[in-house]
Amino acid sequence: MVSSSSKYAGIQSLEYDQDLMQQFSGGSSQMMMTKQSTNMQFGGNDRFNTSYHIEFHLNYKAEPGVQICLFGKIPELSMWDKENPQAWLKRGADDIWVLEKPLVTNQFFFTYKFALFDKNRKFMHFERGIDRICDAELKEAAESKFGREYYDHRSGKNHQTEPVKDNVKRIEMNMGWETMKVTFSVSYPIDDPNDGMTLLGS
Repeated sequence: MVSSSSKYAGIQSLEYDQDLMQQFSGGSSQMMMTKQSTNMQFGGNDRFNTSYHIEFHLNYKAEPGVQICLFGKIPELSMWDKENPQAWLKRGADDIWVLEKPLVTNQFFFTYKFALFDKNRKFMHFERGIDRICDAELKEAAESKFGREYYDHRSGKNHQTEPVKDNVKRIEMNMGWETMKVTFSVSYPIDDPNDGMTLLGS
């Protein structure tokens, strides 16, 4: 059980790192979420005029020969089709894996998950746990490193299927294998400063 309370009005939030439980598994979305699409939330109308350059950094000590691919519910991540892996990762220093080619997408919200393949690139299994969620509008923007000419969807140098929009937001995501950070944020004005808010769960 996790609880959080505040004595002042405004945004109430809680963050924690959680090892994903073994009883949850799969390669398609197993968590239902409801999102409101008001202009006050998730970046307002700007999100419809923004493309997202997302760099994934995965910390995982894999066995020799094991390879990692990223799947998700966007065309750039194979639409969960493990028979058509596209977004391969490469191992770097200190067992940090990064995408061979950057992900550039016009979708600000999608689910995704890492999967292991053997040395012959034969599918082994997805990481355990519920599907990861990317809400790019909630992520802080990283420093831009590239000019607009870099984002040519016809070049083949990016995982990119559509022309970029007017704005490009670059994001860096650092994560561990089968581990995720969950952030709860609720905007609810409190009139009485002695009132609080509690999050309950199991």
